[in-house]
Amino acid sequence: MHHRLFAPTPQSRPPAPSDAPTLTRDQLRRLQRLHAALAPVLQNALRGAIPEATLTLLSLTDTVAGDYAPVAGHFDCQAGFRAALSDAGLLDCCDALAWAFVSRQLGCGDEPPPAGRTLSEIERQLWLGALEPVLDAYAAGWPASLRVRAALETDPSALPADEPIFAAVYAVAAPGLEGHLGVVLRLPAWRTVLDALNEPLPTEPVRHELLSAISDVRFPAQVLLGATHVTIRDMLQLQTGDIICLDQPADAPLQVRINEQPRLTGRATLEHNRYVITVETILPGGARHES
Repeated sequence: MHHRLFAPTPQSRPPAPSDAPTLTRDQLRRLQRLHAALAPVLQNALRGAIPEATLTLLSLTDTVAGDYAPVAGHFDCQAGFRAALSDAGLLDCCDALAWAFVSRQLGCGDEPPPAGRTLSEIERQLWLGALEPVLDAYAAGWPASLRVRAALETDPSALPADEPIFAAVYAVAAPGLEGHLGVVLRLPAWRTVLDALNEPLPTEPVRHELLSAISDVRFPAQVLLGATHVTIRDMLQLQTGDIICLDQPADAPLQVRINEQPRLTGRATLEHNRYVITVETILPGGARHES
């Protein structure tokens, strides 16, 4: 009941874990960028089975299989990847997400998974059928020149504990659902792909992918009216109606902090009985994407 992913084909089986390739810093960064950019792609594919689902990147890890622990609990449903004659990785699907795939096809809606029960053979087939577009989207998200394609496979091999892997874990949420989807790459099987990742990538497409992946991330924005210092004595004596004088002149622009960092200055006005800020200045290092 497993999917496998076919990558560019080496002429022989990949080396044993002791001879496995080590990720260079550049290769690791490119894998991280790729899997960050894949989040909205995987979300769109996931919504084919769970229309209200949202998917966000949770973690990116360069480790060995024995240390792979994406979240607390156990991933019970796994689908294997394959690169030509060798296993290339796994899709980890937590029990709650696997049941969400199945329950929506059975018309059970947001019903929670039955406690202590594994999927029946028919339910496993429904799960695999719903997961297949997600795997296809993952394969299509790799650069076209690498010709990564998806296929079905029924008997994946276990990961040796000392085998180097790259793992991307995504959090999946929907009404009545909090789950995780993990993508684990067995690095020995991806030797040719890793070599291809050494080739220069266009700066602008990479920047566009990164911005697409993080564009919906929210940060707290605060407007600072001013500041001052008070003694403990004064603080303890404060009463309703007391006035605290700030260091900011009344006609000075206000500082706008984003994620606790000063980024902008602006003027406060009223619009539809609510305060709004008109941006006047972008502070050095603020509101820029070049870094």
